[in-house]
Amino acid sequence: RKRPIEPAPSPQEKQQLHQQPQTQYHYIMTHKPGFVRKDYAKGFSSVFSTGVADPDCVGRYRPVTIVSPLFFKDKLPVKELRERFVERVLLGGWHRFRSIARTQSYLRMAFEEIPIEDVDMEYHTAVIQSNNKWTQDDLNSFLSSRYAHQKDYSKPLWFMHIVECMEGFGTVLIFDVDHCLADGLSMIELLCSLLDVNPLQSVDGSTGGVLKRSGNKARPSLWTKLSAFMSGSALAVLGPILPADSPNALKMKDIFNPSTTRSFAGAHKIDLERVKEIKNKMPGTTVNDVMMAVLNLAVQRYLEAKKDPAVHSDEGIRASFPVNLRKPGQKETGNAIATSMIHFGFRGYSKRQELVWRIKEQVDMIKLSPQPIVEMYLLRVLARILPKPLLLDFAIYLFGKFTLMLSNVPAPQEAAFVFGHEMVDIYYYLFVPIGVYCGMMTYNGQLSFTVASDPLVEEKPELLTKHWNTEFEALYAEAMADPMTKPPPRKSRIGPVTIATGVVAVAAAWYYLRS
Repeated sequence: RKRPIEPAPSPQEKQQLHQQPQTQYHYIMTHKPGFVRKDYAKGFSSVFSTGVADPDCVGRYRPVTIVSPLFFKDKLPVKELRERFVERVLLGGWHRFRSIARTQSYLRMAFEEIPIEDVDMEYHTAVIQSNNKWTQDDLNSFLSSRYAHQKDYSKPLWFMHIVECMEGFGTVLIFDVDHCLADGLSMIELLCSLLDVNPLQSVDGSTGGVLKRSGNKARPSLWTKLSAFMSGSALAVLGPILPADSPNALKMKDIFNPSTTRSFAGAHKIDLERVKEIKNKMPGTTVNDVMMAVLNLAVQRYLEAKKDPAVHSDEGIRASFPVNLRKPGQKETGNAIATSMIHFGFRGYSKRQELVWRIKEQVDMIKLSPQPIVEMYLLRVLARILPKPLLLDFAIYLFGKFTLMLSNVPAPQEAAFVFGHEMVDIYYYLFVPIGVYCGMMTYNGQLSFTVASDPLVEEKPELLTKHWNTEFEALYAEAMADPMTKPPPRKSRIGPVTIATGVVAVAAAWYYLRS
């Protein structure tokens, strides 16, 4: 039974409410008698919420889930932690964390806010205690079990497990959040809101977006802009019908039938300053370019060890990754992302630094390309017109075209504290029905690399992570001894089909705007 929505407050009421603290304003607005906030799901939020909350689709596929463990040397006070979560998250503008995903009509999903007293904090923030100390294997087993866990969609779709039995740590907080509530960047914003000092908060108390990517400061030429526009338009239109990656040791054989468990591994941390030293030796590149080049090299070494024929092919493999669509400083608590892909090549280079320049070239084109925005709007349209089971099948089909999924999430760059207790480590995993997920995260001057793999693809992901550190050291030594300060010459990859598709996309956009 839906409660009626009251008329919007008058301008005078709004002014009075805005003069109060944000959390109090939010509380008053959502606790007026009969008030129900409806947040209609769009794009990826619609796809993710359909799979976990629509009665016709629940259990069809495993949900896409963000799982992030935070490690503290000391034990955190549970009561105060819950109170802070209520104050800064549930009453602090993160309304999806106190909302229930519901089907509004045949093809629409929405998050309906519930009263704060209906959120059972003991259910969502369960304390895990044991007489036997957990090892890393025990923690990995628990994390893996969260992938098979089906959340109760009659409640908000999140958990914050408080583990007090981890060997060597006082408390481990494990965030287990369905992706329909937030993406990786907004999850970092949520984490920062729980810290004693929010690194995203300015002196006046306002908060801004966590990600401020610095693009290539060199002005691209007109041809570069045109090439990016044409290729991006072509990929957005032709993406669903383009062939998938060829079979290889890291690619899921049957994307529609993954296992219900995950295997985990992590590489040794790398000092972020050393990554910046490589970047500085190659003017114009970024830390992100260097990290993805190292991943390219690690994947190549893994496939060589497996004697996979993919390393001898000019085709290489592709990795899907999220693209942030927020404006600088913008706070967005849902999913403000689209997806793009990057190509990992294994042939045609003589120095490891050439791969850094290759990655930079692709990333620069992505920054100029309209592909992520076009695909976002296409997904919104498809979410409104496709039956929900078909929408899920289509999304899984697109996921399955790529060999890897990767993300690079920036955490606070200084030591973070909760109630005076230092957070000594943090990891980030994305549980998605694809063979291998690779996550890169920077925290407190350290770069971590983690892998979550489907056991049907690789039961021992440490066979991949072991190459991460060795390839970084080799790239570092090469860059310090003989830096490649300019990119090697590359031929344009813009062909007649790309140009024709781009022209069609422009004409379709012009016709749409004109009509």
